[in-house]
Amino acid sequence: MKKFFMFITASLCTLMLHAQWTADSLSNLKVKDGSGTEEVVPLQATTDDGYTYISWFESNGGNYKLMMQLLDKEGNKLWGDDGLTVSTHPTGSALYVYDLAVDYDGNAIVAFQDERNVDLMPVAYKLDQSGNFIWGPDGIVLHDSSATFELAPAIGVLSNNDVVIAWNATATKKWIAFQKITSDGNVSWSAAKTIKSNSKNYSRAQFAEIKDGTILISYIQETGSFPSITSTIFVDHVDADGNPLWASPTKASTFSTSFFEWPAVISDGHGGAFVAFNSGAPGNLTIIDAFVQHIDSDGNKVLGPDGAEVAVFTDNHRSLSGISYLSDSDQLGVALKVLDNAQGQAGIYVQKLDASGNRLWGDTGYELLPLSSNDYHEPFGIQRANDAWMIAYTEGSVTSQEFKVVKFDLNGNLIWNRMISAVSSNKYDATMGNYKNDQLAVVWEDERNGSGVYAQNIGGDGHLGVIATAASDMPVFPADLFPTLAHDQIFLACDERFINGQFRISDLNGSTMLSQSITRERSQINISALPDGIYFYSIRNGSAVQTGKFCKQ
Repeated sequence: MKKFFMFITASLCTLMLHAQWTADSLSNLKVKDGSGTEEVVPLQATTDDGYTYISWFESNGGNYKLMMQLLDKEGNKLWGDDGLTVSTHPTGSALYVYDLAVDYDGNAIVAFQDERNVDLMPVAYKLDQSGNFIWGPDGIVLHDSSATFELAPAIGVLSNNDVVIAWNATATKKWIAFQKITSDGNVSWSAAKTIKSNSKNYSRAQFAEIKDGTILISYIQETGSFPSITSTIFVDHVDADGNPLWASPTKASTFSTSFFEWPAVISDGHGGAFVAFNSGAPGNLTIIDAFVQHIDSDGNKVLGPDGAEVAVFTDNHRSLSGISYLSDSDQLGVALKVLDNAQGQAGIYVQKLDASGNRLWGDTGYELLPLSSNDYHEPFGIQRANDAWMIAYTEGSVTSQEFKVVKFDLNGNLIWNRMISAVSSNKYDATMGNYKNDQLAVVWEDERNGSGVYAQNIGGDGHLGVIATAASDMPVFPADLFPTLAHDQIFLACDERFINGQFRISDLNGSTMLSQSITRERSQINISALPDGIYFYSIRNGSAVQTGKFCKQ
């Protein structure tokens, strides 16, 4: 009987270990980090109810297979511990840009390229939250018959859940091809629509979604030859049949961007879009500068022929990290990585622009983190969190970084700066999810154990781990216990509001097994005397309360 109980306890503890977000920044949620394989290039997409789709490529005998996982808002893996295999068709040894999106029903659409038909061609899959393949087990292959090399698909979701996918198509020239797939998986047009020219190349399509059955598409017009390619950004408005609605595409700026840059494009919620990009600074093209253009629903450039310059420095480079639109105030937040002239030091700045492109936080914007060579700062996007913004970033050296999230209010005042991954390792390809259920998720590639994919949530109050809901309307304050799978010691971390409060451990029957006062923000607690099993804990001080559970094994 004792052996049976120990087996059940171990099984439950294992489920707990793999089942939800962790409060331990030294652990993080392992999406997939297999022995002898590498998991790379993760993407994520957030549903309206706060679920997180994650996709990645996994090495597979000289090729890569496309894998996916779905996490609920507590971080539970809904598609098995190793995830769901989407495709094992050959990809070749190189990986290219791909895309992941959700539709308005909470389904996932993923588009990438493979060599199932010898040449690289885009392919798209649609999966529901139960892991069913809505467009069939092999997805839908997309192809322009004039092309011999096709890659970098981008996904746009129409208001009726039809999908438009655009990609780079190449033969003697390079052009944009795009095709519509209905929500139930029918290819709409007998041949792909194209954006092409006999004298110019086109690439890097992206979409800004409009909830009226139409869509905005941005792309790059390329002239010249490598390495002297001039890349100019254009935006066009097309209807559900792929027909242009403007007299001609709008040239976003007289300034060009780099041959490898992908501009940031987001909807303004009124039929237009914001386009943010890097270019050379006026008067000194060797300095990287950041610009934003607003194109309205009629195709007019709101911020002048060039766009608005986000920040002005004498010598420092300004590299765009992300943009976030405040529709209620018609203002735009822009996250920047600012570097010294030699690009050996990096800090994080943020700027707020009004509807006319005026810099509301001064010429340089607000300094969130100063330039540093010892703690090189690399930001990965910006997301609105109610009346604040959050930016995820790595901090460290070229070969070893930690992950943090900084939160600041809409006036630029720092609220908190929290560690989300204290593991020192190389971290790449990070993305931030949308802020839902008082939290957001950060997903990244991590070399702590080869190449794997990890994720961590963080709440609006800086709390890591499952966001607890109190029985009453009491607010939840930041306090954590870790690890949730423990042996002889557990660690309690809390802020000053819990000092002089009470920490209590109870068994599954509610009997108190340990109780002690909280005298400091970090405490080590000996639990070696507790029998193996699952326990509840509570951390209380007046109206401040945090509860949870852990497993002693």
